[in-house]
Amino acid sequence: MISKGNTNFSSPANISSPMQPNVLMSPTKEQQAFARLEKVYIKADYTTAEKLGRRLWKSLRDDPTYLKLMGLIKIKLEKYEDAAKYSKEAQKYDVTPEATINLAHALFGLKSFQDALDELNKVDIFEKQFLHGFKLKAKLLFKKEDFDILKEELEFYIDKYKDDLDFFMAHSACETELGNTEASIRSLHSAVKLITDTKQKSRVYQDIAHFYNQLGDKKESIKFYKIALENNPKNSSALRMLALLGGTKGEVAPIKSAEEAFKIVENKAERAELLYCMADSAKSNKEYDLAIDFYKLGAQSMLEARIESGLYHPLRKVKMGQLIIEIFANYDTDLNASSHVDEVKKLFVVGMPRSGTTLTESIIGAHSRAEPLGELPYLMGFTNRLSFKKSDLADHDGVVRFSEKILDSYAQKVDPKANGKDHIVDKMPTNAHAIGFALAGTATSKAINLDRDPVAVAWSIFSRFFPASQMAFSYSFDFIINEYRMYMNMMNFWHQKFPGRIFDLNYETLTQDQERSTRAIIDFCELDFEDNCLNFQNNTRAVKTASSQQVKKGMYKGSSEEWKKYASFLNDYSDELYQIREDALKDRIAFYEQSGNTYYSNM
Repeated sequence: MISKGNTNFSSPANISSPMQPNVLMSPTKEQQAFARLEKVYIKADYTTAEKLGRRLWKSLRDDPTYLKLMGLIKIKLEKYEDAAKYSKEAQKYDVTPEATINLAHALFGLKSFQDALDELNKVDIFEKQFLHGFKLKAKLLFKKEDFDILKEELEFYIDKYKDDLDFFMAHSACETELGNTEASIRSLHSAVKLITDTKQKSRVYQDIAHFYNQLGDKKESIKFYKIALENNPKNSSALRMLALLGGTKGEVAPIKSAEEAFKIVENKAERAELLYCMADSAKSNKEYDLAIDFYKLGAQSMLEARIESGLYHPLRKVKMGQLIIEIFANYDTDLNASSHVDEVKKLFVVGMPRSGTTLTESIIGAHSRAEPLGELPYLMGFTNRLSFKKSDLADHDGVVRFSEKILDSYAQKVDPKANGKDHIVDKMPTNAHAIGFALAGTATSKAINLDRDPVAVAWSIFSRFFPASQMAFSYSFDFIINEYRMYMNMMNFWHQKFPGRIFDLNYETLTQDQERSTRAIIDFCELDFEDNCLNFQNNTRAVKTASSQQVKKGMYKGSSEEWKKYASFLNDYSDELYQIREDALKDRIAFYEQSGNTYYSNM
């Protein structure tokens, strides 16, 4: 999908070379030296350019053209502090926005994002020669999540410069963040008309197909995945999605075997995606043993790719979990959590991936007072950046104050997205590891924890292609089992620390007894029951997760039985998974019985 990390905003690499030397420069020897400096810069030999430029400092230290060029050279070398110094000097003499744009690039490199934006707001960057300045500003507005402001400015530029691909791509990404999926699609259609490279066209058509998939429009989604393949037959993502959507019945699946997939691409991650495509095709043809073989090969290839790229750190989450438990060891359950009451109440849907979190969010999000926001990265993001002194967390009050800070940062990001409603729903499954901060930091937040047949969960995870690095555990059953054990232990810990603030929602019971379970969830959220919550599939919002097609069909019974088609493979793991669940739930229920607290559940 389209996201903040892959929009086509310009970087310093796209900044045009500086103006010709100032006619006031003298003597001729210095003009020649500057001309040589400029030629070396244009050839991208920035180290040599830096050396040549230093020699001219004494004679050209007051010349804005020289100062701007030196600023650019320092940016290219990622020496941002030096770049900022040169750019600030250039500002003293330069009447154009160039020096200020250079300074903003330097500040961006130093991660002083607000200072960079403040600099750009000082100058007029609406002329075409300064568009690189606006593209940097757009990138900064994305980081600040000022999407309404960014949308307004982008639309001004699109109206003025109708042939700039970057603006249409940025506008699509912006509309996506604002939840305007149809507008995102329109922008991508405009963008693709400006693209000549067939591989890039294929990626954009793939994005269009993804958006239609989010909207539940299977027909249009298949149509544009096919167009993506017409432009690039090696587009592994389009092939996989067509297999998943049932659009690979012969005519659109040029790859017939794993051997042919390996001939097409060499990248291990792309090979893995093609193998998952083959597995999905075999599954649709009810060739379950063949599907298992392809899933296993694809998982092995993807896990190797993640490990080789350094994107998988299995011990990092373990250490983070240990640190969080250490922090909350000082939290006293018998004392009060934060007394802070949010104007916008936070409802967190947590669980293992593929456990029913999207379905649950859709049910609550169908309520007129609740805004479903999908999988938000903020709570885990703030937790991963934990910085504190142990002495500050030595007692209950210290933990509460620290949690309040995290929730305050979270609220600043999330509350503006509430769309005027007084509840938001965050369904990031991995928040299970950090939910204590949300519960300790405010008196009003609650968590709904999904409980589903663990073998069904494990198979659904293993048989789904997850490109995200944080899902690297999904490519090994041993890793999935370890993840499940860690998750169950963590949830038991949170139940003991926050009794009455977590609702255990059994997925199978929800699908078999929809109305009773739905009423129980809505009551736990302290909302009045609405019939819309039973007809959540009628909600027109886009669903951005792997369950997008499923939730658009309404309540689906029997998905937890899917794994039994692959029992020959899964029987080696099922006993261990069931034992982990049995032991964890036994301890959880025993805690509630001994403590006398109310255990909220539909089980």
